[in-house]
Amino acid sequence: MAVSSAPAAASGTQLWVKRYNGPGNGADVAESVAASPSGKTVYVTGYSHGSPVSEAGDYATIAYNATTGAQLWLKRYNGPGSHGGEGQSVVVSPSGKTIYVTGYVFVSALSPGTEFATVAYNAITGAQLWVKFYSGGEVGADDEPYAMAVSPSGTTVFVTGQTYGSDSGSPYYVTLAYNAATGAQRWAKTYEGAGNIGYTAEAAASVTVSPSGTTVFVTGQGATSSQPDYATIAYNATTGAQLWVARYEYPASSVGTATSVAVSPSGKSVFVTGYYEAAASAGYATIAYNAASGKQLWVKRYSPAGGSDAAYSAAVSPSGKTVYVTGGVYGGGGEGSEDYATIAYNAASGAQLWAKRYSPGGTSYAHAVAVSPSGKTVYVTGISAGDFATVGLNAVTGAQLWVKRYAGAGIAALPGGGLSMAVSRATGTVFVAGYAVWKNTSGYDYTTIAYHG
Repeated sequence: MAVSSAPAAASGTQLWVKRYNGPGNGADVAESVAASPSGKTVYVTGYSHGSPVSEAGDYATIAYNATTGAQLWLKRYNGPGSHGGEGQSVVVSPSGKTIYVTGYVFVSALSPGTEFATVAYNAITGAQLWVKFYSGGEVGADDEPYAMAVSPSGTTVFVTGQTYGSDSGSPYYVTLAYNAATGAQRWAKTYEGAGNIGYTAEAAASVTVSPSGTTVFVTGQGATSSQPDYATIAYNATTGAQLWVARYEYPASSVGTATSVAVSPSGKSVFVTGYYEAAASAGYATIAYNAASGKQLWVKRYSPAGGSDAAYSAAVSPSGKTVYVTGGVYGGGGEGSEDYATIAYNAASGAQLWAKRYSPGGTSYAHAVAVSPSGKTVYVTGISAGDFATVGLNAVTGAQLWVKRYAGAGIAALPGGGLSMAVSRATGTVFVAGYAVWKNTSGYDYTTIAYHG
């Protein structure tokens, strides 16, 4: 008699959930998640308090079996002087053999200053392969990386964030390239749009690499002579030579902050999203650029009710025909009534294809968007009324397919939520990482969830 196989899990089915409470039983927050190319392993990093508990946490990087959630290894890193630090981003090499984690560590126990620390680990065993540091030179300054990417060839790792030069007064962009095998620094490039204008104005927030591996794109908050604005930069990936800079400012009196950059599968277009803050309102602003020249192709804004609206993440469909952005918009019920808002744009023209809200009540901001390998489904996750809320949308129509909420131990006094998301290209599994309050802990714990895509 033939043995029937179990039915496939429905889309959105929770496959597993895992918690990590560090040895200090303090605040443990997962900041970034990445899936291996094979789809067999998922990696999470962030910061976790050690024992005894201090203000500074440690990097804590964990490898899980992607199918079962079983922990494969755990590595903690607290800097050369054991002064602590925070992991900000994790990426996996195209071969799947190495993972890279970047973040910042404290320079000394007495100084408030921080420096970049980028660590390479063997993806199978967790053995540390190398660690490299970067500091802009100003004593006591906060040099912090915010994003990382690896080249399609797997030979170079790119890190971007903010740095301070000697007595610069305010930070500016810095982008670094490392030899992926050895950690040797290939180049370091800074961008200081309007010079030292006396306040914290310039920091790179996101980085991506062209499919050809020849160009690196960085975006974040730059500066004009009077106000911060979007500043997107293209660099030659081999030499670090600056190819172009594109700035966006709207309206003239606003503050603009770009939060995410994505490149089309063809490598011909670059898409940037973020938000502007004007005197009476704030809104999403999404821009398309020619990847070769930096010429602006189109710009689209979204602010349905003129409230505290902010876009945090952008993704491009596998076909390259559609761009998706997500974040949070004013819900109309006063402060604390923000909704998820996800928008689909035609990548060529910028025409809005659909805009969909998720309005469960309370404050809800989506932090990450991703697209299924088939291109049929868009996934959004974030923080919603103190819970994780992950939503599946039909990529063509925007119709809501499913919603999954997760509340940890259900303790409402300390909210949590999803901060990062990865979708396995091999299996389509959706991984969400962030933080939640669990029973018998004194703060947040890493919380990683796998859903059937």
